[in-house]
Amino acid sequence: MRLIQNIKIIKIVYLIVFLSLAFWSVFAYKTINELIDEQKIYATLINITGKQRMLSQKTTLFVKRSFENNDKKIDEHLTSLIKLMKSDYQFILANLTTNKIKDIYFKEPYNLDIKIRDYFFLLDSFIKNKDIAYIKKIEESSFSLLPILNYAVYAFEKEINEKTEDLQKREFYILIGALITLILEAIFIVIPSVKSTEKSLKILENNNIVLESKVQEKLKDIKEKEEILYHQSKMLTLNKLLDNIAHYWRQPLSIITTSATATTACVRVR
Repeated sequence: MRLIQNIKIIKIVYLIVFLSLAFWSVFAYKTINELIDEQKIYATLINITGKQRMLSQKTTLFVKRSFENNDKKIDEHLTSLIKLMKSDYQFILANLTTNKIKDIYFKEPYNLDIKIRDYFFLLDSFIKNKDIAYIKKIEESSFSLLPILNYAVYAFEKEINEKTEDLQKREFYILIGALITLILEAIFIVIPSVKSTEKSLKILENNNIVLESKVQEKLKDIKEKEEILYHQSKMLTLNKLLDNIAHYWRQPLSIITTSATATTACVRVR
């Protein structure tokens, strides 16, 4: 009964350890995937936000060239740059990560979203009407965007660094948790199992010794009985031999006795 209870306890502990290891494995898997996904999105955001700085300067330059040269190819290139800048900006808005980043785009003192949309409005207005007044406004807007876009890039970089540090801490906790689980497994499963195995081996060894001793005693008893049976068999054989000899001797004696008896009877009759 006690053995059955011990087995049940070991099974329960083993199940707990197994579930713990499964939990740490899933947690580690999710942490690594989360880190990879966040690094991808942050890398893209940092790259695109940095590109926004470059495009704000480049579009300003092409606005001046378009006004000065009145070249259709320059106008087409300027239009494509504006289109690319707008597309990238829509991606940034769709993937803003935290409230801190959103505050840079939608709240004072930065209001980056309003300033970028004003910049797009000035560019679109220039495309429709190449007025020199727009050039100065575009240039001023571009220079005002530059430090805020720099700050946005810095904010993204700071945030990904903080998240990376947080995930590294989680990885450390996963390592500690897995080690503790393995130690508990060793204490409650492995060591008791080893001790139980050693105890079973000792019991088995003792049983083998006792069994061997009993076998030797049994063999000795059998040998003694075989010797007794052998002597009894020899005695029986000897008795049969004596009986046969006696039988052979009794027949002539019987004849002699019968003849002597008959002769004596004849003599008496005469």
